[in-house]
Amino acid sequence: MFGKRDMPKLGWTDLREIATLGLTQTTAQYIFFYIGLAYTTGVKSSIMNSTTIFFSVLLAHFIYRNDRLSFNKVFGCLIGLAGSWW
Repeated sequence: MFGKRDMPKLGWTDLREIATLGLTQTTAQYIFFYIGLAYTTGVKSSIMNSTTIFFSVLLAHFIYRNDRLSFNKVFGCLIGLAGSWW
């Protein structure tokens, strides 16, 4: 059950990695979203906004040492991206 688990202990390195991923993802998302919004329609921009989770999966590969891209992750992202475009 949920009550029987201990909270994970995060060290300074973990907190730094989480903050780096969060700031990078948020900053990049807003920069690219608003640049793209200036040149496209609202429907296309909402599709762009829905793809942020796929880019966070890709960014995690480069920021975290223990989070590597596997075939399943890449395949899942490709299916998700294809579904958001059609």
